[in-house]
Amino acid sequence: MSTLHLVFSPSGALRCRAAGITDPIVLIGDGVYALTTTTFEPSAKAVDDDLKARGIDGAAETISVDDLVRLTIESERTVSWR
Repeated sequence: MSTLHLVFSPSGALRCRAAGITDPIVLIGDGVYALTTTTFEPSAKAVDDDLKARGIDGAAETISVDDLVRLTIESERTVSWR
């Protein structure tokens, strides 16, 4: 795995999509709101706790915080989109 892209806001999600990212994308915090207005590749994931906290359901494949930590450790680089 090369670069993990962490999306923290809806505006960050738009910039990330516009850049044509093909590496793994994880929507985290308020970034999960982007799922209500933006379509992502099936490989994009969202942190389950953040979806639940914001009342968003079934919008993307979910991962746990533990999964996010594992992905971060396995990635060579991490890019934050805010």
